[in-house]
Amino acid sequence: MNRRRKTSRVGLIITLIGIVAVAVIAVILIINFKKGKTGNDATSKTRQLEQEFDSDVIPYGDDESDTYDFTGDYFDTATQKGTMTIGKDGTAYTISITYAESEDAVSMWKMTAAYDKYRKALVYRDGIRSDYVMASSEEESERNEVYTGGSGFVYLASGSVYWVDDKEDMGAGLLFNKLGDIANQDKGNSASGSGDTGTTTEAEETEEVTEETSEETSGETTETENAGEARGETEGTESAAE
Repeated sequence: MNRRRKTSRVGLIITLIGIVAVAVIAVILIINFKKGKTGNDATSKTRQLEQEFDSDVIPYGDDESDTYDFTGDYFDTATQKGTMTIGKDGTAYTISITYAESEDAVSMWKMTAAYDKYRKALVYRDGIRSDYVMASSEEESERNEVYTGGSGFVYLASGSVYWVDDKEDMGAGLLFNKLGDIANQDKGNSASGSGDTGTTTEAEETEEVTEETSEETSGETTETENAGEARGETEGTESAAE
């Protein structure tokens, strides 16, 4: 009887061990399946992005975009109402754009972008627009968040930066140039202006000489006329005396 009980106990233990082992294997399989599904989802999203930004997309920027340093401060030279600041953190670009709606109302867009080599542009999808109403020094400015999740891109063409806003097309008509480039252009214009000033001075000198010559000629003519009149008077007097 004792041997039969021991044998049954051993069998029961073996059965329990088998059940536990099967349960552990099942849990491991489930975990691996979930991991595989998550990995497949991530791969699927990556492939979607690759299909969206593939080599068939027509680039907006020019070839210099691949090596251009987008970071810096920009000014809207078209309307003179906008500014743009681009920073970089690793491979991500931070973009901030402001536009003066009026003297006391300013709109601001903030977004994080990544450079897309096919579009040759800084592409973003997390744009946030906020409107500010400037108050007096004693009051706080009023902020109104207009929307989030805006998309668009910034690209370089012919030395200037353009902004395409998919949400409201606010970038239409704006032309951004780096402040450093604007300063260099102003210096070039100043140097060119100096040359023009020299030419103008020469022209003014020529005019002055011409005026002096005219005055001298006019003076000589007046003296000649006066001399002629004096001779006429003298001859008249002599004739009267005779």
